[in-house]
Amino acid sequence: MRITLNLAQATALIDAAEMSSLPINNDPKLELPIDAGIGGKISPRIALAGATIVLKTAVQEELQSTQIRFDSIIKELQDHGYTEVTEELTTVKLKIEAQGSKTHDKYFDENGQIKPKGL
Repeated sequence: MRITLNLAQATALIDAAEMSSLPINNDPKLELPIDAGIGGKISPRIALAGATIVLKTAVQEELQSTQIRFDSIIKELQDHGYTEVTEELTTVKLKIEAQGSKTHDKYFDENGQIKPKGL
C-alpha cells in the first residue's frame, strides 16, 4: 500500500502517535493482537511503534530529497546565467534548511538515528 502525505501531515501523525498511550493494560480487548494483513497478527502497540518508525524514516528521506532538488534547481539556473534568481532561491533554500533542521532534530539524533519516543 502506498499513502501520500505531505511533511506537515507526517509530522502531525508522528506527534500524535508519540503522545498517545494505548491503554493496553486497562482494556483486555486492546491486548488482543490485530490482523497484520499478511497472515499474521501483531499487537497494537507494536503496530503503532512500527508505523511511527516508517513515518520518521519517510520524513528524513523527504528532507534530504528536498535539499537535493533545491541544489539541483539552483545549479541549473546558475549554469544558465540566472544569478539574481539563484540568489533569491538560495535565500529560500536556507529558510527551508532551517525549518528542515528543526524537524530533523526533533526526531533524529546528531548521528541521524531515530530518537526514542519522548526525547
